[in-house]
Amino acid sequence: MKNINHIKLKIKIKHLALEPAIIRKEEQSLLRQSAWIRKQYGTNDLDENDNELEALRFAYYDLSQHRKINVREEARATLLVYGYLRGKKYSEVEHPLSNYWNINTTSVCRMIMTYGPIYYTKYTDKSHPENLKNMKDVLKEFRTWIDTCKKPALEAKQLKEQQKRKVDVSV
Repeated sequence: MKNINHIKLKIKIKHLALEPAIIRKEEQSLLRQSAWIRKQYGTNDLDENDNELEALRFAYYDLSQHRKINVREEARATLLVYGYLRGKKYSEVEHPLSNYWNINTTSVCRMIMTYGPIYYTKYTDKSHPENLKNMKDVLKEFRTWIDTCKKPALEAKQLKEQQKRKVDVSV
């Protein structure tokens, strides 16, 4: 029987997969509104409608950045946590040479503490010593999980580059 938390994470992954399409649709709507204003009032009367156009541009940019940054980071973190909690190897979840530093550790820690099998104390005060200790332990364990696959992959890549340089020098 599947753990209920695994099911919750799977649902979250599916929702995060749908969210960019919904945001793109709203972005297109904002672009259409902006085009309609320009067409309606012409380019000469834009001064009167500048505030409205600026608000539409800002809303478009804000939605675009939310889709490209926040949703992507959350989706990646959710997939990593899902694989981690199911006991998969990091290399089975994503390519070991992916950018390690772009992982949203706050989100990862929150999800592991929420959906993980071990009970972590949940104090409302994040600075509570017990909660901080648990968060540090969770992140240390998660980074170890990543490093077990990442280090051999990096070493293999470096070895391959060294061999390539030796071949280039000898030619």
